[in-house]
Amino acid sequence: MDTFRYTQHFLVLWLTLFSFSVFAQSELTRLRSDLSSVDSAIEASESKLQQHNNSVSRMTTEEDQIVTEYETVSADLQRVLKEAEDPNNEKAHREAMIISVRFNRIDGKYERFFERKQKVLEKIDTLELDIAKLQGRKSELLARIAAAKQRAEVASSQQANVPAANEAESPSPSSGAPSSATVSSQDAKATTATTASASQPLEGTEQANTTSAKKTSEVTKNTNDTVVAAVDSTEADWPTVGEKQASAVQFAQRELARLTGKEPGKSRLGRVKVRSSRLGKHALTYLGDNIYTGVFELANGEYTFSVFSKKFTFSLPEEAEQGQYRLIYDVDSISNPKVYLFPVSWVK
Repeated sequence: MDTFRYTQHFLVLWLTLFSFSVFAQSELTRLRSDLSSVDSAIEASESKLQQHNNSVSRMTTEEDQIVTEYETVSADLQRVLKEAEDPNNEKAHREAMIISVRFNRIDGKYERFFERKQKVLEKIDTLELDIAKLQGRKSELLARIAAAKQRAEVASSQQANVPAANEAESPSPSSGAPSSATVSSQDAKATTATTASASQPLEGTEQANTTSAKKTSEVTKNTNDTVVAAVDSTEADWPTVGEKQASAVQFAQRELARLTGKEPGKSRLGRVKVRSSRLGKHALTYLGDNIYTGVFELANGEYTFSVFSKKFTFSLPEEAEQGQYRLIYDVDSISNPKVYLFPVSWVK
């Protein structure tokens, strides 16, 4: 009877370990499937990113041609308009009309090109963010797969050792069967030890999980740092109408002094124009570090500024200062540009 109970206990232990093994293998299969999906998504996103980067590279030559043509026609138009100031110069009048038509055609081509380029750059920004998120997900899955693999190996190893342990420890007729209390005690210890081994990862797995947790902590820390930086930049960002803060004004003074004191370099967007129904169309000056600016003469009322396909509206109340206003166009994020508007007198 004791031998039967002894065998029964080992059978229960074997079935328990078998369940752990099946669960671990199932988890491993699911994680590998998720990893395969993430790899496919990364590959597809990287392929699209490469296509868009190639498009931007091909645009470089076209951009140089368009900018040169635009500048040439602009200079010709300014010249003939000056000559046409003479009411008796009919030749200059005719030439001014012809070049005006040509300028309007080039100007439209110029704007369409940079709108198209901006859309491509927005897609590049979005894809780069998506790929970064997918890479983070991949690192997480690799750590979980390593842990699941070791759990599966532990469960399989313990399961394979149960028959040998049963054969070695089973009571023989000559030595006499152990008592029920002894069998129960041995079985309890074996079940506890084996279950603990199967349900907990090995030292290497713990290390992998610790590493993964550390990486997650670092990512969280970086994210938090970014959030804090965003809050700080909001407290000390460019000033704008209706929000004159000392920290913002000081920030604008520092940034304008810094940007105007160095070479701007080349912008990703090239030349940028701002349109307004009340002010017309004006080119912005590139200062560097993805910052454009322009100065406009404004009165009270509402102004809508259009840059490429995005619109930004500001309202100047009756009590607002009238005169020259500086517009700041920040394209640090091309997909989410920012516009600030404040009186020139705020920043000396």
